[in-house]
Amino acid sequence: AFGALDDPAFHWKADNDFFYYPGEELRLPVEGQTYREFPAKASGNFFGPSPGQNDWYDTIKLNYCDFHTPTWDKMRSIVRFWAGKGVDGFRCDMVELVPPEFFKWLISSIKEEYPGIIFIAEVYQKQNYRKYIREVGFDYLYDKSGMYDTLRAIVQKNVYDSGMPVEQWQSAMKLTWNWQELGSLQPAMLTFLENHDEQRVASPFFAGSAEKAFAALHTALLFNTSAFMLYAGEEAGDDGMDEEGFSGKDGRTTIYDWWNPLSLRHLWNYVHGLPVPEDVRARIERFSHLTSSASASEAVTEGGTYDLGFCNLPSDGFDQNRHYLFLRHFRDEILLVAANFSASDANISVLIPAKAFEWMGIAHDDMTVKVHVRAYDGSVTRLKP
Repeated sequence: AFGALDDPAFHWKADNDFFYYPGEELRLPVEGQTYREFPAKASGNFFGPSPGQNDWYDTIKLNYCDFHTPTWDKMRSIVRFWAGKGVDGFRCDMVELVPPEFFKWLISSIKEEYPGIIFIAEVYQKQNYRKYIREVGFDYLYDKSGMYDTLRAIVQKNVYDSGMPVEQWQSAMKLTWNWQELGSLQPAMLTFLENHDEQRVASPFFAGSAEKAFAALHTALLFNTSAFMLYAGEEAGDDGMDEEGFSGKDGRTTIYDWWNPLSLRHLWNYVHGLPVPEDVRARIERFSHLTSSASASEAVTEGGTYDLGFCNLPSDGFDQNRHYLFLRHFRDEILLVAANFSASDANISVLIPAKAFEWMGIAHDDMTVKVHVRAYDGSVTRLKP
């Protein structure tokens, strides 16, 4: 039990599990507070007895320290318990608020007993990516500050402001820059279009409909060998616009209230052969086809990536700011992926240069492939040169 042996007379003590405010009662930013805590403890992200409305006052901050403490051992016993139940991975929230020494010890300790277990870190500072993979030992990092932010900016620029000039941040070229910046860390990224913190793709705060993010889906899912996360109800097009207690109509699906999202009801009905709206059925089946095709393709799961953007700058029909082109290759499998973020259908004469074939270990001259990509969509062409 956390805190059972704590001495609450001290704000901080190495053997204490919590941080205390002796002589002060917890004051919550809610009317009619009925919960009593004396002395007050520090909450998730806030030091002090009076957290604000936007602080994480539903959680208590643990006193990890940057050296081995009883708190470390308690956390390890919890992780071992769930690993013993068959849980095969753990997502670790806001790891930059916890001493990295703890996670390094925890991960190495658990993997001695469960070598196949996966640890995923939520890291926001890109300058810390390498540290948490190479030094601390996480298997994957949420690529929130890289792929996600870039894709969202591109999608929103084209959906809500498609007639305006594209600035560098919203340009599809930014995907190349992010890829090059990450370099050898790219396979350790966890890509996604939705998670519990962010607004749903189909919400008016993001793309306005799930269909307008298929170009982003093709890119996030197929661009490299990193893992891809599909969030609850995403394939049914959840818009997060229910008014659920604490959450309200903010484009997010609640994480604080019990709720029954329509998207999950649609998924339940679809899986069990019950009626669902035709547009929802088509969307679910499109997601299913894309994700299962990606999982079955060695070019996607094992192969390399060749960016075709720069060699296609003069190509007919290609807009470097609104289109993205790349190859995936493994052994005899070659895939040409085209993503069209714009509001107009695209007919592109894609140049695949001899250097790309050389990279694939194939002797071949320059080759041009014509592709048609619908607005806000993506296409996959299997090549046989």
